[in-house]
Amino acid sequence: MRKFSVPQGWAEPPEGFTVSPVNSPAALFHWRCLVVLLSLLPPIQRDEFRVDGRVRSDIKHPTNTEDSQVPVVDSSTEDEFTVIDVSYGSDVEVCNEKIITVNEAFDSHFHLDRTSFRIWKKSSGKSVDDLISYSLSGNQHPQLDVSVAGGVIVYSEPSTHPEIVSVERPWGVAVGVHPKHIEEFSRDRFLHMKELLNRPHVVALGEVGLDRTVPVKLWRRQEVVLCQVLTLSRKDKVLVLHLRGTPADRIGMDVHARCMQILHTFCDPDQPIHLHCFTGDARLVKEWMNSFSHVYFGFTGAVETFSTDQIDGLRAVPMNRMLLETDSPYMKPGGGYINTPAFIGDVATVVASKLQISVRYLLNETVKNCRKLYAL
Repeated sequence: MRKFSVPQGWAEPPEGFTVSPVNSPAALFHWRCLVVLLSLLPPIQRDEFRVDGRVRSDIKHPTNTEDSQVPVVDSSTEDEFTVIDVSYGSDVEVCNEKIITVNEAFDSHFHLDRTSFRIWKKSSGKSVDDLISYSLSGNQHPQLDVSVAGGVIVYSEPSTHPEIVSVERPWGVAVGVHPKHIEEFSRDRFLHMKELLNRPHVVALGEVGLDRTVPVKLWRRQEVVLCQVLTLSRKDKVLVLHLRGTPADRIGMDVHARCMQILHTFCDPDQPIHLHCFTGDARLVKEWMNSFSHVYFGFTGAVETFSTDQIDGLRAVPMNRMLLETDSPYMKPGGGYINTPAFIGDVATVVASKLQISVRYLLNETVKNCRKLYAL
């Protein structure tokens, strides 16, 4: 207790230190007080205090009191000890040895081809590791370092669909037609996309969808292409949807409603769905979950600018249906021209702050969700 009191500027605890009545602020560090404080927290927050996830088994009290002597620790010992804080992943010193604890993260949606072109002016020939190395060696270093343990590489421009899928798990590939690139769609590219969906490492159809930020005259054509692509939908491949309303409708109620109408024609209610870059409100979350039992919601750095209604929508998503995305090269948290999967930890920081939960908990849950949805 004295070791805690001196750095805080508190008077040293008296020789007769007691918890009841409390006669020193150092009582905050007494195990009985800590247990009481922990008991006031909800289970999710209590779990944050587990260092390695282990739970001790129940202690069986011996019946023979002579064999139940409890060893007494000399409180005057001068041995050093360290308070460990691993809320976000940190440098920890245990027994004078430095251990680096870094959280794992999954980037459930990013564009390798577009990001490569933005950095190196070519859409192919680069790997995910190249993107991450670029960010880690640059001036705009991520605020939160994480281990990017996997994710989904999205090819949504038919002109850049790969001929050969050369990734290995825990990385997967999605192939689709972005609603702003429907002019690239042709019968030959439709057939190539159909063939790609038979490859084992292609885990998703998408992104596909509707985007109302383009001229109205293109809206009907987007719907026609969406219907054509949905004929390829299947339950062993996640359907990744891009749905964006007009600039005046940030929630996107109209475009989501129209898409749901179309989906009911082509997809079963248990079709796995990933709502990419979701910006809806709580009502929209409920409507999707009532319509499709395996729907997941992806969130990007755009959460930084969410309205009150959109934050309510974020908080309405069950934790077991939440995904994190960089959508690189776009939507870099804090602004910037080039986003990469290296910044997925910064996305987690933004989302966790809106949810008022720890980053570590959010990363743990979203990694599990991405692995489950995409079987990665």
